[in-house]
Amino acid sequence: MNVVFQGGGIKGLAYVGALKYLEERGLHIKKCAGTSIGAIMAALVCAGYKSYELVEILNNLDIDMLWPKKKNIIDKTISTVKQKSLYTLDVLERFLHSLFSKKGVTKFSDLKVGNDYQVKMITTFLKEKKLIVIPNDLKYFGINPDTFPLAKGACMSSALPLVYSPYKLNEYKFIDGGVIDNFPIWLFDEALGFKLSKESDIINYAQRKIFKAPKKKEKNIILIDTSKYKATDFRKGYEERYYLFNSGYYHTKVFFDNYFRKRLEI
Repeated sequence: MNVVFQGGGIKGLAYVGALKYLEERGLHIKKCAGTSIGAIMAALVCAGYKSYELVEILNNLDIDMLWPKKKNIIDKTISTVKQKSLYTLDVLERFLHSLFSKKGVTKFSDLKVGNDYQVKMITTFLKEKKLIVIPNDLKYFGINPDTFPLAKGACMSSALPLVYSPYKLNEYKFIDGGVIDNFPIWLFDEALGFKLSKESDIINYAQRKIFKAPKKKEKNIILIDTSKYKATDFRKGYEERYYLFNSGYYHTKVFFDNYFRKRLEI
């Protein structure tokens, strides 16, 4: 099974609960793709992390390491004007690299099967405002996709404008892939997609399923209610992470319950 995770900042913690349900169902994930937090989750899953390990990592996480406490308004304004962002991705990159290293998976060639990669990520080439698929498109920048670090790819996909500085790679700059495509389900012919949505979106989606024939891939999209949070509610979302875990688990379970119920009705 192939899986695609939508970007969505801290709301992406809901994917941990979704993964737990997939594990309980005994579903094997072959390939993953995603944008921003979705890219990070995709890489962690393909590296071999299980949901219980991710819960443990998050429970022991020093939140101030990744998202420092809010600066006073003067410092915050000066930083934003000078850098056009609040944070760099250096700490996140080192943190992710340490996680991948523990699984013996640090570069894209470690997740390569035949001529293709198990994980793919979306970033935006800032100069041309062009969508880039990591690692496949790195060759156009004179970079060997095989030897490229997973942590760098994940951070290139996660450079949210006005929050993080653009990710610099040689003379090139990249920003969050969600600027162009936050949900790259087109990367696979067949895939199970996870989207972070408001409750009203879930209701509207259910209505479309009843009154309108679904598109080919629409029937394989799981909508997770994360309406309590904004993508940048880092501290609040982290502190209430179990709400997000449970939401991911619940909506994934509902999706599969409905799927198997319909199979039985045929």
